[in-house]
Amino acid sequence: MTLPAIDDRAPIARADLRAIFATTICTGAGQTFYFAILPPLGREVQLTELQIGSITAIASLIYTFTSPLWGRASDHWGRRRVFLFGVLCYAILNTVFGVVAGAGLAGYLIGGAAFVALTSVRVMFAITAGASTPAAQAYIADSTSELRRTQAIGLLGAALGIGTIAGPGAAALLASYGLVTPIFVISGCVFLAWLAAAKFVRRLPEEGRRGMGRRLVHVPKRVLPLLFVGACVFSTVAAIQQATGFRVQDTQGLGPEETARMAGAALVGSAIAVVFAQAVLIQWLRWPPKRLLLVGGVIGVLGAVILTLSASYTLIVLGVTLMGLSFGFTNPAYTAGLTLNATASEQGSVAGLNGMVQGVGWVVGPLLSGGLYQVSPIAPFIGCAVLMALAIAGTLAVRIGSPRT
Repeated sequence: MTLPAIDDRAPIARADLRAIFATTICTGAGQTFYFAILPPLGREVQLTELQIGSITAIASLIYTFTSPLWGRASDHWGRRRVFLFGVLCYAILNTVFGVVAGAGLAGYLIGGAAFVALTSVRVMFAITAGASTPAAQAYIADSTSELRRTQAIGLLGAALGIGTIAGPGAAALLASYGLVTPIFVISGCVFLAWLAAAKFVRRLPEEGRRGMGRRLVHVPKRVLPLLFVGACVFSTVAAIQQATGFRVQDTQGLGPEETARMAGAALVGSAIAVVFAQAVLIQWLRWPPKRLLLVGGVIGVLGAVILTLSASYTLIVLGVTLMGLSFGFTNPAYTAGLTLNATASEQGSVAGLNGMVQGVGWVVGPLLSGGLYQVSPIAPFIGCAVLMALAIAGTLAVRIGSPRT
C-alpha cells in the first residue's frame, strides 16, 4: 500500500509520523542513557578513560561518513525500507552490545579484549542503525507540504529531545537492576516501536524508482549555504555542552560532584527549552524557516553574550537555556530549509548531508571549546557568539524555496 505523495494533515494527526516520532523517542533515550552507562561499565571491565571515550568517538566518526551514503541509498531503495532496516539494526545490535557488556561484567572479556569487542559492536551499530535518521527526514520531506514540513521536522526534533531527557532518568531507575538491564529494556522498546513503524509507515509512490547515479554522495549547490549555517549551529551546541561544566565549576568554585549536579541542571533546562520550542512554539507560530533561523540566531547570540559576561549561576542557567531555545528554533528551520532547497530526487542526499554536518559539529564544537577555554574562560562563549552571528549572516544570504524538479 502506498501513501499519497503529499499529506496535508497536521503531522501529529498522522499515524505514520506518530510511529516515526515514537521510534525517535526510543532511540534518543537509548543514545543518552548509553552515555550515562558506558563510563561506569567501562571501568568495571578495566578500560581506561581514553578507551571509553574512544568507543564513542570512533562510532561517531563512522556515522559522519555513512550518513550521506544511507541518505543516497534511501533514494534508490526507498525511505520505508531503509528506515525500518536502520531501526531493526538498532534493536539487534544494541542487544548484542548488552550481551558483550554482560560478558565483560562476568569476567569473560576484560581490558583490551573488552575494548575490541565493544568497539566492534558499536562500529557495526553506527554503520547500520544510522540508516534510520536520514531516511526519516527524507520520508517527512516527501510526504508533507511546505506549510507542514517545518512543523513535522520540529516534532521530530522534539521527539529526539524528549528521548534525550528521558534517557538518563531511565538509566538511573533501571541501573539498580544491573548495568546492562537498561540496554536490554531500550532494545525491547525500540523493537516495539519498529513493529509500529512497520505497520503504519507506508511506501511512498516514488520510493525505489530513483537511481543512485554514478555518485555515492551528491551535494546540490543550492544547499551549500545552509550546510554552512548548520555547521555553525551544531558546532555551537556541542561547544556549549562541553564548556558549561567548566564555566560552572570555575565561577562557583565547586568540587566534581557538585559541578556535575549544577551543570547537569543547567543543561536539563536547555534541553527542556529545545523541546518547548519544537513541540509548542514552532507549532503555534508557524513561521517560515528563514524567520525561525534569524530569530533563533539572535537568541543564540544573546545567550552566548550572557555566558560571556556573567559569573552568576542564575545568569549562566539563563544563558544556557537561551542557547537551548535558539537550537529549538534553528535546528528544525535549518533542516526544513534543506528539504525546501532540494528536488524530490535529492531529498535522501540532503538528509544524509545533514547527518554528516551534525557529526562534524559534534567533532569541531568540543575541540574548539576545549582549546579556547585554555586561552581564556570566556573565549568559548565569544566563539559561540561569533558562530551564531555567522549563521545569521549565512541565513540572510540564502534563498529558501522549492527548486524546480
